Amino acid sequence: MNTKFCKVTAIFSSLDLKKVEDALIAAGFSGMTVSKTHGRGRYKNY
Repeated sequence: MNTKFCKVTAIFSSLDLKKVEDALIAAGFSGMTVSKTHGRGRYKNY
């Protein structure tokens, strides 16, 4: 069994989710985990 694993972390608008999902499937990724987040992180004035 020769399986490669790859971790991809991306932050993007929820409006782009379908485009990103389609691109990952086209690139050969078979699954993903999506987490809904909110906030600005640790930088208040950025």
